[in-house]
Amino acid sequence: MQYRTGIPYYIPSVNLPGIGMPSYENGYVYKGISSLNYIPKSPNTRLPDYFRVDINFTMEKKLKKGGSNTWQFSLLNATGHINPYSVYSGRDGRYKAFLLIPFMPLLSFKRAF
Repeated sequence: MQYRTGIPYYIPSVNLPGIGMPSYENGYVYKGISSLNYIPKSPNTRLPDYFRVDINFTMEKKLKKGGSNTWQFSLLNATGHINPYSVYSGRDGRYKAFLLIPFMPLLSFKRAF
């Protein structure tokens, strides 16, 4: 089980017009950049809390001629809690969270000689 409080995060509070270089039509090498975000000195928001429970079951069988077979079944984030991983600015100017998948089943097999 993992639990972490939301990490502090910086969201720009002011959007400033960019000066750039006069040789480009909008002042920047890359198109679509015409302003700069002012990032505050200290975090002004927090991401939501992170919570995850993983379940794992391992089954091992010894072979008669030596070695072993091992099956492993896992379910990551068994509670299905939607955990934000990071934040990015969308094209519409609103901030959006990059979310990890709600749960992930895993199956593995290992044979030792």
